[in-house]
Amino acid sequence: MGKRARRRRREAAAKPAAAAKPTILQFPHGEDPVLHVEIAPDTTPEDLALVHRYWDLTTYGWRYKVRELGSTLTVLNTVTARSRAFLLSVECSLCGEPVGIANRSAGTVLAGPALSEPRATGLCPDCQDHHTAAKEQQQRLAAEHAVLEKQKAQEAEKELRARVTAWTTREREVPCDSRTVNGNAELILLLALAERARAGRSKPLPALSSLENGWTGDLERDAKALSSLREQGLLVVDSQSPLSAFQLGDSGGLMYVPAEVLWNLKLDPDATIDLVANTCVRRATATGQQSATEIAALARLVTTLEATHVIDYLNSLLTKKYGYPPAPEAREVELFDTIVDGITGGYTAGQMIAIVWRAADSAAGWKERNARMGPAEASSATVTMVRKKLDDARERRQPVPEYEPPRWMAVPAALGAARQVLEAVEGPRRRDRIMACGQCDVNGFFSQEVDGREVASRCLHIPTARRSDDDHLPADLG
Repeated sequence: MGKRARRRRREAAAKPAAAAKPTILQFPHGEDPVLHVEIAPDTTPEDLALVHRYWDLTTYGWRYKVRELGSTLTVLNTVTARSRAFLLSVECSLCGEPVGIANRSAGTVLAGPALSEPRATGLCPDCQDHHTAAKEQQQRLAAEHAVLEKQKAQEAEKELRARVTAWTTREREVPCDSRTVNGNAELILLLALAERARAGRSKPLPALSSLENGWTGDLERDAKALSSLREQGLLVVDSQSPLSAFQLGDSGGLMYVPAEVLWNLKLDPDATIDLVANTCVRRATATGQQSATEIAALARLVTTLEATHVIDYLNSLLTKKYGYPPAPEAREVELFDTIVDGITGGYTAGQMIAIVWRAADSAAGWKERNARMGPAEASSATVTMVRKKLDDARERRQPVPEYEPPRWMAVPAALGAARQVLEAVEGPRRRDRIMACGQCDVNGFFSQEVDGREVASRCLHIPTARRSDDDHLPADLG
């Protein structure tokens, strides 16, 4: 081989090889094709034939069915790996280039069975890649933002928990110097809380929102009483209360929702009960118009709790046993006044429960005898029957048994405490206890010498063997 031949060979080897070009197919054959297919240049003849038959399109649709070409999975894998298809009848909504499709189904969705009737818009491969990349970047940024927000929330939660702990610790360290309890609802609620705490000494007192009927049956009244007890230094917020119950005010101060936080007694349960007892003694032995007014207000509050309890029982009876609606709203005041009339007239809540049970049973029987009457009329008739049953019991002077509410019925948690407080405060003024006591006069007072003077004090009617020199605890709270 001469020098010239060797030089030609070197020059030929130095030149880059011509890039192989893909095989181009357009369907249908002839004029106005709607499908453009590019097949990889290194495709084997067998795969080339398979791809050709897969994309072969006539003016009426696909020439071959996929199942005629072989295994569906093998056909689709080969077509996806060895070819790219473009719809000439559908332009990219961004750049106007033909839209790429991955298989026949995608083409049918965009342009119909014959790929000649555009039905939707799409993106070409380049725009699709750009769109996918932008979407992935957006998702990545969103994920990073979510991580940052979560970190901020965790830091804020940690800071809020630290502030709550510091605040509750400061409040607990302040000594309690209260010698009495202000407010009727506060007195009742404090006794209920102390009894609850005595039953489970190591647990915080539950949040008001976790009790179905609250402590006294009125959530707003309970929330105000809880806040008042905290202001009096008798309750503190528990540090493990949910953070959702706290928020920072505009000035940076810590605020809380009384109904959502957990509570702790400032004193231990026994000392708290002693404080309630001493308050009851002061109220029971106080004299004057103001004292009488306060005791009357306490009696009205307890009577309201009892009446509400009886009405709740009646409505539960109507809805659960008879399938009637509750007592009509238009007659709620009438029903309440009737129940209060019965309680203040000497009937206990248990006896009033027996009376409303009889009233509901009579109203149900009346409805059965009158087919034209519906459940709503029976509920309304029950209100009427309660008054009739109460008046009938009074006129005949027949004993009324006491019924206990069913166990499925929720009872206000402080109802028992309310009865104890009222008995401790009002009991010493009752005529039957005054007449049965041999240590006081007919008005309930006894005389004792103080600093050389004879002073009249209200008697608590405690037997002499139990009487101390300086105070007399009611039997209910002692």
